[in-house]
Amino acid sequence: MPPITHLNPARAGFEIVQWFSDEHSAFRNSAGREGIMHLLRELDNHPEVKDVLVEQHDRLGRDPDHVGWIRQELKNRNVRLHYAIQSYDTSQPDGMIMQQVNTGLSAAHSMQISQKTHSRMLANFLQRDPETGWQLKNGGRPQYGYKSFE
Repeated sequence: MPPITHLNPARAGFEIVQWFSDEHSAFRNSAGREGIMHLLRELDNHPEVKDVLVEQHDRLGRDPDHVGWIRQELKNRNVRLHYAIQSYDTSQPDGMIMQQVNTGLSAAHSMQISQKTHSRMLANFLQRDPETGWQLKNGGRPQYGYKSFE
């Protein structure tokens, strides 16, 4: 994993001892998020670790319930969560508010992407060749689950 280039962790008082990442970003819960699960296992094996540094708030997750679960898991292990890009202190009231606002914005952004993707899929489906059912715009049969109405 490449270093966080826009932040010098040592200057911020951190020493990076291990990187954790998930290969995909579309997970709505911890199923499949091997990076998060590995992090939690490592924290269980190394109780001396008291801080976790995340690049930015949406890297932790975009589903508010799931992010809340991760934060609670860290809190249960007495681990503080820090964000490299955001500079608010989540142990203070205004920092807690900013954390919730940013989580909500990330969830809304994820929903917008999903809605645009689905509307474009439908638009592509509607541009199919009526005789063959093949899509004219990007080729191929209609996506699974789309039904042709003539």
